[in-house]
Amino acid sequence: MFDQLRRVVYLLVLLQFCACVVRATDGSGGEAPVEAVVERTEHDEMVAAENVTAAWIEKAYELLVQGRVCMTVWDGAVDSLNGSSQLVETRAEEVKDFVKMATAEEVKKLEEMVLEVGKEVNTTKSSIPYVRRAGVLCEGPQESLEDAENRFNQSVRSYLNEKAAKTNRTYWTLEKELLAEKSNKTYGKVVAVTGRYKELRGRSHVIEFHVQRRVEAAKQSMKEAKNKLVAIKVGEPIEKKGEDIKKIEDQIQQIEKTIEEIVKDVGARKRRKDPKANAMDGKVKNAVDEAKKQIATEREEDEKKLAEEVKAEREREAEDRRKQEQAQREREAEERRAQEQAQRDREAEERRAQEQAQRDREAEERRAQEQAQRDREAEERRAQEQAQRDREAEERRAQEKAQKEEEVREKKDKEEQQRRVAEEAKRAAEKVTKKKDGSSPALVHSPLLLILLCLLGCTLVC
Repeated sequence: MFDQLRRVVYLLVLLQFCACVVRATDGSGGEAPVEAVVERTEHDEMVAAENVTAAWIEKAYELLVQGRVCMTVWDGAVDSLNGSSQLVETRAEEVKDFVKMATAEEVKKLEEMVLEVGKEVNTTKSSIPYVRRAGVLCEGPQESLEDAENRFNQSVRSYLNEKAAKTNRTYWTLEKELLAEKSNKTYGKVVAVTGRYKELRGRSHVIEFHVQRRVEAAKQSMKEAKNKLVAIKVGEPIEKKGEDIKKIEDQIQQIEKTIEEIVKDVGARKRRKDPKANAMDGKVKNAVDEAKKQIATEREEDEKKLAEEVKAEREREAEDRRKQEQAQREREAEERRAQEQAQRDREAEERRAQEQAQRDREAEERRAQEQAQRDREAEERRAQEQAQRDREAEERRAQEKAQKEEEVREKKDKEEQQRRVAEEAKRAAEKVTKKKDGSSPALVHSPLLLILLCLLGCTLVC
């Protein structure tokens, strides 16, 4: 198990702690303890994880030797028990069927068949303690490998995860990547063996159940065969065969006895110790050296293959990075071209907008000027028209004034004329009066003359 590995890790932690504590001398000459905290860098963390990973790989390979040897021996013992118990059932069934039709001349063959059944029964019986001893011997390697599997998940997987992330690319040299891949490959082997152990332990219990069922079926077949031997005795004159049949009966009885022992062993809650099973220890021990050679060869081949895979992976990663960088450069160039084109488009659009704005301003100015011109012209026309109207009004006023003045003059003239007419009429009247007074006949018609003068004055006024 990982006791030694734990001790190494604890020792490393203790040494690191001691390295972090230093003493400094104070000004008076006395010694004053000063604690200095040394910060572990990311590189230090990676180196520590690397050491733990390397130690785990070495220990895991040691455990794989024991684990595979024990598993192989145990698996072989289970297969042997399974095969022999199947043969017991099959051979016993064959004996039962053969006895049904056997004659006195076939007693010798029957004896051989019974001996074959007995042989397989004995093999089955001897295989049971081997299987159980192998299961006991494999408990230790199984627990150690399961502990190694747990240790990987607790201490080593972080190193493998860091390799996948590669946040510290300067650390991950080809050698470091190979170490990480070795740990992953070794972990896969450990998981495979521990899984096989669990499967084999369950299979061992199932096989023992089948063994019990098969030997009990064989016992029943042999019992029926023994009963059929009576038919052979009474069916034909077999005086000289009597001893052979008696021998067969004895063999069948021994088989039945052995089967009862097998059933008892299989069904017993407390496993009976069998000194013969100790031979399994020697068998396991002898297989260790061969397994070490096999594991060493396999490890060498794995490391060679892993080195090629890691190298190929690094080349793929380098090629991927080159492609990514090239793609990045192309994207950046495309982005620059797009930005430049966008800039040119924006500038062209701005120029178009400015030109359009300039045209709009000029058009607006022209419209404003034209409108102002029209307004001025309209204003001038209005002013001219107003001046014209004013002149015309002034002329009308002047004409009206002149007319009024003319009318006034005419009125004055008329009045003057009327006045003169009146004066003349008055003078005429006075003359008439004078003449009347003088008895002048011309004044006889003076009233008619006055009326005529009034009519003439009205006409002049109008």
